[in-house]
Amino acid sequence: MLDQYTTQEYREIYKDLPKKVKNLFWEDDIADRIRKIVERHELNEYKEKKIIRIVAHIFFGLLPPKNLKEVVLKEIVASPDYAERIVLDINRLIVSPTKHLLKEVYEEENKEEDQKSIPHAQEKTTGFSDAYREPIE
Repeated sequence: MLDQYTTQEYREIYKDLPKKVKNLFWEDDIADRIRKIVERHELNEYKEKKIIRIVAHIFFGLLPPKNLKEVVLKEIVASPDYAERIVLDINRLIVSPTKHLLKEVYEEENKEEDQKSIPHAQEKTTGFSDAYREPIE
């Protein structure tokens, strides 16, 4: 999941990000928060790099926060309980404080999901028949 993009693809995605989101990559505060998560969960250097990549994927718009637990389970730890604690810390320390900035990044994804769900809802209502209602002519 985390290694499926090339450096060039990351650069292209980065170019299209809003300026405030681009700045998140270079903030010392974000780096300190990642260090705090790594220390709290006693993760080794390899897993620390994985956490950094996960956070970067969130900022790039490649990993919606709702899919975070699945990725942490696959990339960092096998224990669902331990993964849940790491996910809670990532959400609390990184995602929540930057949520207002990340809305712009995930806005496109949400629009696409909404457009997919609307026709589905219309299909259900157009074929609806009720014996107690008369058809409108």
